[in-house]
Amino acid sequence: MVAWFVRILPLLVVLAVLAGVVYLVMSWRYSSNRAKETLIHLFTWLNLVLTVLFALGAAYAWGEGNRFVIELFVGFAVTTLVALAITRICRRVFVAHHPNYRFQPERAETIQHHWWDAFWPPKR
Repeated sequence: MVAWFVRILPLLVVLAVLAGVVYLVMSWRYSSNRAKETLIHLFTWLNLVLTVLFALGAAYAWGEGNRFVIELFVGFAVTTLVALAITRICRRVFVAHHPNYRFQPERAETIQHHWWDAFWPPKR
């Protein structure tokens, strides 16, 4: 178990550092809630893509018969699946506390005003 954790530790450190940097930059630039929303969105897609890539790598290693790489990639895939589950739980809690983030914002319709609109109003 310790050897498995030591192999997974670099992936966990990279994900934690990435999360910290994204959160600090987004909360400094926008707001804390916007940073959380962005982090949840980013980590959902990142963990999903990493899970698929590690599963494909494990399948390739299985075809080659390389047991060490299979164990490593399956461990990475399980780690990213757990991280994906944690991310989805965090999203559920975030949306429960901030219901206005449940729906995507709609695009506003811009109305252009020209000098000739006073004489010839646009047809709507």
